[in-house]
Amino acid sequence: MENGKYVSDNYVIHCQLNAGALIILTDKRVIAVKKGMMSHNWESDWAEEWHNCAKVNISGDGLKLKITTKV
Repeated sequence: MENGKYVSDNYVIHCQLNAGALIILTDKRVIAVKKGMMSHNWESDWAEEWHNCAKVNISGDGLKLKITTKV
């Protein structure tokens, strides 16, 4: 994916949102990926490193992430 952009990341888990979208968690970041309309290849829609995530909560109904961005 992305010509090796995330090659140094170690995969942890993923969650399929629908047939054309996934959230991937690695040891370094959270990545939203989607299947390209024309190429049908998986490509990152956005990614954020863990240090930019305010807090990760694990509760009975799942994993909750709050992502902030620096302006």
